[in-house]
This record gives sequence, C-alpha cells and structure tokens, in this order.
Amino acid sequence: MLPSILLSYLGQGASLLQNPDNYYNPFFTSVPTVLFWPVFIVAVVVTLISAHSTVNSTFDLISQAIALDYFPNLPVKYTSKTNRNQVFVPAMNLIMLCTSVLLVITFETSFNLSNAYGMSISIVMILTSVLISIAAWVTWRVHWIIRVVCIFLFLLLFLPFEILFLFFNSLKVPLGGYVPLMLGMSCAFVMLVWTYGQDALRTVNTRDVIQTYDEFATRYESLHKSNGIGVFMVNNAGGVPAYLLQYVDTVDSVPQVILFLSIIYFKIPYVTESKRMSTVFINDNMIRVTARYGFMEKNISLPHIIDRVVEKYDLSKFVKQVRVYTPEPTPDDKEKEANDVINEIVVQQQNLPLQQEDIMEQKKPDIKEEAPKQEDSKPTRLSTLEFLKRRKSWDSWIIDLVENQEESKPTSIYYFLTDDYVKVDRKRKFYTRWIIIFFLFLRAGTRNNTQRMQIPPDKVIEIGNNVRL
Repeated sequence: MLPSILLSYLGQGASLLQNPDNYYNPFFTSVPTVLFWPVFIVAVVVTLISAHSTVNSTFDLISQAIALDYFPNLPVKYTSKTNRNQVFVPAMNLIMLCTSVLLVITFETSFNLSNAYGMSISIVMILTSVLISIAAWVTWRVHWIIRVVCIFLFLLLFLPFEILFLFFNSLKVPLGGYVPLMLGMSCAFVMLVWTYGQDALRTVNTRDVIQTYDEFATRYESLHKSNGIGVFMVNNAGGVPAYLLQYVDTVDSVPQVILFLSIIYFKIPYVTESKRMSTVFINDNMIRVTARYGFMEKNISLPHIIDRVVEKYDLSKFVKQVRVYTPEPTPDDKEKEANDVINEIVVQQQNLPLQQEDIMEQKKPDIKEEAPKQEDSKPTRLSTLEFLKRRKSWDSWIIDLVENQEESKPTSIYYFLTDDYVKVDRKRKFYTRWIIIFFLFLRAGTRNNTQRMQIPPDKVIEIGNNVRL
C-alpha cells in the first residue's frame, strides 16, 4: 500500500508543478485522458472499500469501549459466527448516517471537505506513532536502555514530519478542519463522563462492607422465610450483592431458596449445553449458579436458566416441604372450624401454621375434633399433609384436598433486580453537577435488564437504591 500511495502523491506533485491551476482536483487532472474511466472505476471501488473499513472500525472500537465500560451500554449485534470482531451497533449506525448527511449538506463538495480530511489524517499519524512507542515500551522484553534508544530513533524518524504536517493543516481549521476536532472531542467527552459516573456509582455502592456467602448463610438462619425462590444477580467477583442486604434490612425476610446467578460471556460463538451451567451449594437453601454464553447467543432467557436449576435439583419439592403456612380468618363457620383444627394440629406437633389457601372454597362436612395423641419421642418436622394422614378421624376428602393443592400449585420464582436512583448533590460544584446530569441522560438510554434477559415483568421485584452523587 505504501508504494502505491507514494507513487500517487509524487505523480500528483509533478502534475501540479507543471499545471498549478489544477490544484482543485490534482488526482483526476493528473490522469491521462485515455485512462480516465478505468481510473475512475477503480477510485469508486476503493472509496467503497475504505468507507466499509471506516464503518467496521467504528463499530469495533465502540463495542470494545462498551466491553471495557468506557461507553454507554448500547445494543451490539454480532454478524459472524467465527469472527467476534465483526459487529454491528445500530445506534452508532444511525449517528453516522445523520453525521454524513449533515456534512454533505454543509460542505456540498468533496473539495470543501478535504480540509477536514487532512486534519484528521495528520492527527491519526501522530497518535499512531505515539501508541506504537507505548506498545513497544510495554511489550519488548529487552534492556530498558535498548528500548529507549529504539523508541527515540523511531520517533525521531517520523514524529518531526508528522508534527510539521499537523502544523500546516492547523491553518485549515477555520475552513473545515474543525470537523474532526469536534467529532473527536464529542466522543472523548461522552467516554469521560460515562467513566466518571460509573466510577462514582461503584464507589458509593461499595462503601458498605459486602458480606461473604458464609457470613450471610449464618445470618440466614435467623431470618423469616417467605414462600418461593428468589433469584439475585451477582457479579463474578463474589460476595453477597449489596441490594440483597438492603432488602433483608428493610423487610427482615428472605426467600426460602436463594439463587445467586452470574452470567459470563466467552469469546467463542456458542457454548455447549453440557458446559452451559454450573452450580455450587453454599448450604441447603442457597445456591450459586453460573451461566455461560457465547458472543453469538442473543436469546438469553433468565427464566429458562432458573427452570433448569429448579428441575435438576427438584427445588420445587424442597420449597413445598419447608413451606410456611399462615392462617387467615374466613367468614364461613365450618371453614373456620376446619382451619382451627388444622392450626391446632400444627401448633401442637410441629408449630407450623397453615395458610388458608390450602382450604378449598367449597362446602365441607361437620368435623369432630379429637385431641392429638402424644408421642413418647420428640416430634419430627413433618409437612401438614403427613399430620392430616395421622389423624384417623379426619375425613379423607380433606386429605385429598391438601394433597392435590400441594401437587398442583406451582413454585413461585421472583427475580430481584436493583436500580440506582441517582440524585445530584447540590453541594458539588456547578460544572460537576452538569456532568452528572449528562451522565444520567446517557444512562437512561442504555439497555434494560428486564427486556434483555426476557424476565416476566410480573415476576420482577426491583429494589431501589437512593444514591447521591
């Protein structure tokens, strides 16, 4: 590529020396008349290829910035099953479209836009030389003196010409050279604001001490247990998420079974089902679940992951065995009498109250209560159904009723998510407050976890976290 560019530039320079009036279009005016149309076709093809490279490079850089959390979390689509760097960012595509149309309307001709092009090329050349020098200093495994000498000679060979080139192009800033400067500063401003806001949020959220799983398991035993399974999203660093501790401190209760779920994305297109999921039991009531996905897997369904865990370890049966029953009054006298008998059984032998939901809304026969028999040994913790079966005088219809309800009622699964409700601290400086406001604007346009993970909205419990930045 370098020889071709050198020959083209030298030829255009020689043509301008002979015909200075052709400065407005030195490339095509230097081409002989016979070769004009072949060169024109080649130039159009090269333009399309270079434009395609520019678009792909933009998408690739933005996707890498998103992965490093230096840019807002825009949707990224992968268009190749083999090449992870072949991506498409719809939002950036729309921005580039609007920018291109605006530039065409503003500058009208490519000659007017050449000043902006020259300015951007000179800046890219200097940045490339500096980044190559930094990469050489970091990666070369030689003596530091050799590195210094080699990098110095490299910069001495290229940097003076590039700086001189930039100096002369800076004279064209009022004529269109301001365009790449504005675009570069806008992108840098967005990245700096996003990084500042994310770092500030992480600092605020990690002020409190995060408990380990073992510490929380000890605390779990003394908490009230609510019905169902609770799913809490955690990061790969480990530790109980702060919003779970906030939830416990607020309601003093936890789900009977807690699933800590973390999702890992790999640099391969697909992950086999055998390696999709791994589980670690913290104790009988808490499980750490890790789900793995490739970059081409778009349909990530959180309910599908949880259903597989529940089915694999039969968690629904476990939840029904440890289910807590809470009595509620009923206007029907006979139904109230049946509830009282059931509560008496549970209180005397298990101390486990029974919910009214396990009593059918239908007419029931008269029931004569008998005192439960006292056993010599210490009573064991049994389900309500087992206690009903031990009462010989209890009618069979109520036993079938409870048994059918326990088998037919699905296990409730709830997804606990957190969202930071950020408020701007008025004690901050004026410009800092506006930076935070702009960060909140960028954050409002990012992807929603509920939609991205295909979580049913009616199964989501969102825990708000008031943050003051």
